[in-house]
Amino acid sequence: DRALSLAKRAFDALDERAYDREHPGYFEQWTPEGGYLAERPETDARVMTVGRFGRKSMNAHLHLLEALSALYQAWNDERVRARLDEVFRVVRDKVVALMEDAANLDVALKVDAGVGSNWDEAH
Repeated sequence: DRALSLAKRAFDALDERAYDREHPGYFEQWTPEGGYLAERPETDARVMTVGRFGRKSMNAHLHLLEALSALYQAWNDERVRARLDEVFRVVRDKVVALMEDAANLDVALKVDAGVGSNWDEAH
């Protein structure tokens, strides 16, 4: 299947060029030569900057979670599963915390992340 073949190649390229082997998640910016762009001072709380290089945004990881979930359904590969589990933990542990602190409200803002084959199972 051509679509699955392209998806596998895209995953391999993303994993080779953007996967952070020191800290959970994926960088979203790199040079054409494959190096990471130098970090710029960031004031946006939605951006998780790690180390001296690279940016990791909530939005990128939420979309990666969707893409890796779909890829794993089509391709039962252990490396995809490991990355899917890791990106879920990034969303659960980092993004959820950032979202709960995103607004100063008179009532608590609770954000949740779960796993399941549908909404009811995940929550």
